[in-house]
Amino acid sequence: MKFLSENKWISKLLAAVVFLFCLWLIITGQKVIGIASLLKMLVGLCGLLVLLYRYNKPYQGK
Repeated sequence: MKFLSENKWISKLLAAVVFLFCLWLIITGQKVIGIASLLKMLVGLCGLLVLLYRYNKPYQGK
């Protein structure tokens, strides 16, 4: 984790890739009806929520 905190552009690039992957999971999960596609969308949603949590972490009051 120290490597990612030192290289901000790599961290931002990784976050963008994870965002696009999670968005892809949600969009492709909507095309098929079933439990597997529901789980696919939930994984994508959890990924987006983790990214949002990491983004807001420095701005939280102590």
